[in-house]
Amino acid sequence: MIRNSLVILIILCAVGLMAQTPQTMIQNSYTYESTGDYVTAIELMHKLTQMDKSDAFYQLRLGWLYYSSGQYTQAELYYNASLQLEKTRESMEGLLNSAYAMGNWDKTISYAQQILKNNPNHFSALTILAYGQFIKKNFKDSANSYLKAVKLYPYNLEILGYLLSAQVNSDDKLGAEITYKKLKRYAPQNQYVLEYENSGKK
Repeated sequence: MIRNSLVILIILCAVGLMAQTPQTMIQNSYTYESTGDYVTAIELMHKLTQMDKSDAFYQLRLGWLYYSSGQYTQAELYYNASLQLEKTRESMEGLLNSAYAMGNWDKTISYAQQILKNNPNHFSALTILAYGQFIKKNFKDSANSYLKAVKLYPYNLEILGYLLSAQVNSDDKLGAEITYKKLKRYAPQNQYVLEYENSGKK
């Protein structure tokens, strides 16, 4: 009887050890994430980072989980840790999105510019940069950034609207008139079209 109990105990311990492999732990973190249990998903990833602190993906995933759970300061911390281990676009995009979510416009602009230095046609970085510049009241720079984004996606009506607003605020009358006519043609009830018409600048 005692011998049987020892055998069962050994088997249970072996199963427990197998269940704690890195592959199982990371898969479980995905499962918990899918159910919205970010606390447990994050706890598992922290255990994995303790097992291998040099793995850039583990740090990246922690950044993603913190970002997804609305903890943007922590997200930025782990995205940066991932970037220090391996220079990847994913970690830079994570830093950009975290700064944007926190409304830290100086960091937002800086991260966007770093991305665009190596990827000048990165649409998301262009539009976020343009928005940050607009918030900082750098309207001319904002309009230039939106123009670059529009060259990539000429019929993105939302971005055309932002471009129109930046051009109006930078007193670019000719540019604003051109953008207005294009936007008016395809989205006559666009809020920026209506604001432009009511502003008396038309």
